[in-house]
Amino acid sequence: MNHVELPTFLMYEIGLYYILKFEWRKAFSTLKKVAILSVREEYFQKYSDEFDRALKYLRGKGIHLEFTSKNVFFDQPHTQAVFPYSCHNMLILACCSYELGDVDMCKRWIVNAIIVHRRFPHIKGKGEDDIIKLAEKFLRRQSFAMFTFELFYFLKHLLKLPDDSLKGIANKCQQYVDSQQKSSLNKSTKVEIASGILVKTVAHCLSGDTASACINPKEVILLTEDLPDEFGYIGGHLLFWVGRAFHAENKAQEAEVCLKKVYKYRKMIFSLGDRVKKMLLEL
Repeated sequence: MNHVELPTFLMYEIGLYYILKFEWRKAFSTLKKVAILSVREEYFQKYSDEFDRALKYLRGKGIHLEFTSKNVFFDQPHTQAVFPYSCHNMLILACCSYELGDVDMCKRWIVNAIIVHRRFPHIKGKGEDDIIKLAEKFLRRQSFAMFTFELFYFLKHLLKLPDDSLKGIANKCQQYVDSQQKSSLNKSTKVEIASGILVKTVAHCLSGDTASACINPKEVILLTEDLPDEFGYIGGHLLFWVGRAFHAENKAQEAEVCLKKVYKYRKMIFSLGDRVKKMLLEL
């Protein structure tokens, strides 16, 4: 196998550049080349069986998917690269597919990321287990509307966006929250509302508008406590960022109320580690 990490990494970085400019078609074209280069040869040789195995694995988790075709949808390369972010890359391709209006292809890329993660990893990237769990959770959510934004947040791409882009994301999230609040409220809808508020809050904080991220702690706590356990990660991160916003606004009492509630979510994916403890010590 030829080792060609540098060109692959360069293509990946170029693809991320397009992603951060929301140029989804250019990003998709570039990152698809990375996907072709960065999966092991066995992936292509056993693809049909592995696709069936992945669908069976997902059915065991209560996720039922149907596709018109399960054939591999890109060609086997002549060379391959050892690349640690194959799963991350495939999930970003899923985002591109969704943003380009192809939900079926979005789901197929997620299934392929699961296959590579479980069966054909080269080197597992940092946080890959959690990011795959996140993608699986979206397969059972009522909408993919927040998929791109949540993935951007947990892959730390929101940190790289300029303030104008962050404000645009905050506005889109608020519009989504408003639309969900007008519909029939149930557990699934509340997940979507909490997700939208989380990303909106993060975007406000990262753009320096912490005042807009300060939400009534009682309302936040009520919302997070009503989320299904498997979506507790949304509640934990939302409480953390609202607490962080209150801390930045020198409102220690409100910050403490939110931050102490985060401890309820110790076992969530994307653990916040010691960040909560450190912030509480700063109050």
